[in-house]
Amino acid sequence: MNWPLVLRGVVQYTALYGGGTVGLVYWATESDAAVLGAAFLGLMGTLFVVGGGSGSRGAVATAETEIPGSEPLDETGDTVLAVGVGRNVKAFFYGVGLVAFSVALYVV
Repeated sequence: MNWPLVLRGVVQYTALYGGGTVGLVYWATESDAAVLGAAFLGLMGTLFVVGGGSGSRGAVATAETEIPGSEPLDETGDTVLAVGVGRNVKAFFYGVGLVAFSVALYVV
């Protein structure tokens, strides 16, 4: 697993986008109901992705290929090419961020 790519997804989509959305919703409405609504939407989105509702599966993936002129990136000598964070994985991290930050804001 490509941990730097996972960490980037967690930081970007969970913390920045999810937390930012919840903060913006609370700032705009100052309503607990709106924050809980964001948590509900995040939970539904996360369940939709986990349940495979969109028909395509995104993943944090790496492809092992040989790239001319490149240095091997792992200990086995294979060059690892980062593919990127898939759309479903982005939606999953964003939904987790909405739920986590909504619950945290509601509890506080």
